Parts: sequence; C-alpha cells; structure tokens
Amino acid sequence: MPARQIDITELEPALAYKLLVGAVQPRPIAWVSTVGTDGTTNLAPFSFFTVASRDPATLLVSIGSKADGGVKDTLANVRATGDFVVNVASFDHHIAVSTTGATVAPDVDEFELADLTPIASDVVRAPRVAEARLAIECRLREEHQIGTDTVIYGTVLRIHAAEGVLDDTMRVDNDVLNPLGRLAGPWFTGPLMSIPEGWAPAATVNP
Repeated sequence: MPARQIDITELEPALAYKLLVGAVQPRPIAWVSTVGTDGTTNLAPFSFFTVASRDPATLLVSIGSKADGGVKDTLANVRATGDFVVNVASFDHHIAVSTTGATVAPDVDEFELADLTPIASDVVRAPRVAEARLAIECRLREEHQIGTDTVIYGTVLRIHAAEGVLDDTMRVDNDVLNPLGRLAGPWFTGPLMSIPEGWAPAATVNP
C-alpha cells in the first residue's frame, strides 16, 4: 500500500503539475513544427503527447498557455494553417530539443536557433525537421479546451522515415531511431535498454 495519499484537487496548480509530470514518466516528445501565416517557421517540444486513435490514425498534443496566459505560437499557427508536423527526436537531438523549448518572440525561427534544417513536407504547409529520423505530417482534426490546456487532434497524412528506421513489416528499429523521452525536471530518457533475452510475458496484452 502507498504510504501517502494526496488529494490533488487540494494542491496549488504548480504543485499538482509537478506531481503529475513526476508520476507520468517517461513521456514521448512531440517535436512540433508549424508555420505562421507570415511564413515564419516554429519548432517546439511537447511531452503531453500520444496516439489518440488507430483508425483513422490520429495523434494528440496537449498545449498549455504562455506564462502570461497568452496563446503559444504553435497553437496559433495550427489554428491559422490547419496543419502541423510531429517530428520524433532521437537522443542525440536532446540539446536541440532543449533549445527549441525556450520562450522566444514569435518572429524568432527556432530552426535557426537550434541550427536545424527545415525541409518541405509533402501534403502540409508546415516544414519538417531534416535531421529527424521520423516525421509525421498531420492535418488538424479538432481541438478541445480542457482547463488550462488545449488538446489538438491531428489526422496522420504522411510519415517520413530515414533509412533503416523501418523494416518491410513497418516495425520501427529503436536501435536506429533511439527515441528521446521526457522525465520530470531537467531530465531526458536514454540510452535504450532491451528486455532480457529469453524473457516472455505470460500473456500478450493489446493496449
């Protein structure tokens, strides 16, 4: 039995957030690239992110507000253009991911800030990160406001994979992708650790 029980509804929002991000870890990172109506590109990491539906293939990203309560550039761009790209960062991108997470003015190009290369997508306006080994083009399906956060749902249109990331059965080789994950505080996950050889679960669970 747990030694402590916390009524999270009684906590100040900052403490509740601190507890949540410590309890729910590791988290995958959506390295979201967008473009504004003026052509300025934007790139930012979000770890409140997962698959929302298998069919139709749909991703969700939860986006909080700026410190002053304003709308983040990513959300503003998605609303204006109706699309975005989820780039999957690898462990060797951890410095670039941290750099693009900085709070900067809307006219600052995070691609330039992090010394990354924008490359044209196939079917959406938003560029993708050339250095990312996996990138997912999405069209905005809908958005929901949940308290302080806005959840955007993106219908997956196109996936780009670098050489060696996918096999013929569409299985991702994590030794090649080496995906970066987010932990609480100033920490990322990595490197990978495999399941011990010969170990097998008693039953197969389909999430």
